[in-house]
Amino acid sequence: EDALLRCIQETLWSDGAPQDFHSKYGLGVLVSGTVFYSLVWGYVLTETRIEWNLSPVKRVIEKNW
Repeated sequence: EDALLRCIQETLWSDGAPQDFHSKYGLGVLVSGTVFYSLVWGYVLTETRIEWNLSPVKRVIEKNW
């Protein structure tokens, strides 16, 4: 039981691979994700000709009572 608990604690708080991965690749993953996100939304907003209907002016229709 003690050995299992010790093994779990070493796995959770060790200086192993997870910290190394983030220190090596964390900034690159963050920057590349931000660039990808910005490029995709830039394309969507400028090239797809979506009519967003942001203004309700002349779009509201009165109902008869």
